[in-house]
Amino acid sequence: ALASRPGTAAGSGTGAARAAQDEAPAASPKREPIRRAVLVGVDGYATPADFPPLTVAHASIRCLAQVLEEAEGGGFEVTSLFDPTDEQLQTVLLTFFRAPDLGPEDVLLLYFAGHALIGEENDLYLCPQNASAPPLDGTGVSLVWLAGRAINKCPAENLLIVFDCQYRSAPGRGVDCDVGSVLHANLGQGKAKFLLSSSTVLDAPVLQGTGPSLVADRMARGIAFWEAAEDD
Repeated sequence: ALASRPGTAAGSGTGAARAAQDEAPAASPKREPIRRAVLVGVDGYATPADFPPLTVAHASIRCLAQVLEEAEGGGFEVTSLFDPTDEQLQTVLLTFFRAPDLGPEDVLLLYFAGHALIGEENDLYLCPQNASAPPLDGTGVSLVWLAGRAINKCPAENLLIVFDCQYRSAPGRGVDCDVGSVLHANLGQGKAKFLLSSSTVLDAPVLQGTGPSLVADRMARGIAFWEAAEDD
C-alpha cells in the first residue's frame, strides 16, 4: 500500500486551505461616509404681527448650501427649505435623521434660521412659516419632539445642529432666561450631538440686516477655507 505524505491527500492540508481562500468572496470595500445637510431659512411669517419678518435667513442658507456642496474632501448632499410649514419641516426632519442608509460613520448637519419661542415650561419651539400667535397651538416644531422622534433615533454618530435663531419668550413667561440651558434641557445630552447657537439671550437681532447672518458667514468661511475668519 502507498501512504500519502501529510498535506498531499485530496481535500486536506494546505492545498484545500488555499482552494478555500481562492473561493472565498472578496470583502466589500469600505464605503465613504455619507455627508448630508438640511438647511432651513424662514424670513416671511404668516402672522407678521406676532413674528416680525426677518431679512437674512434665505441668504444664509444659500451661502451655506454653496460651500457645503463644494466642500473639500467630499461635498454634502444639501436640502434647502425656504419658509416651510410645520408639516413640511417635520416630514423632512424625520426623513433626514432616520434615513435607512445611515451608519455610525456618517455626518449630518441641521441648520435652522428663524424665530424660536420658549414656552412657560421652558419648552422650545422652532417657528415655521405658518406659526400662529403664541402659544403656537401646535404650529411650532418642538425640540423635545425633534430629539425623541428623530435625533435620538439617528444611526449616524456625527451630528451638528446649528440654531441661528432670534429667541423670544412666550407671553406670561417673563424675560429671564438662559437660552443655552433651555437648549440642552430640550435636546438632551449625547456623544453624537454637537450644538451651536447664534445667541444665548432673548431678542438678539441676529437675523436682521443684509447678506448672510454672522453665524452663517463664519461657518461658510470655515468650511471653504478650513480656517476661521482672521477677526474671530
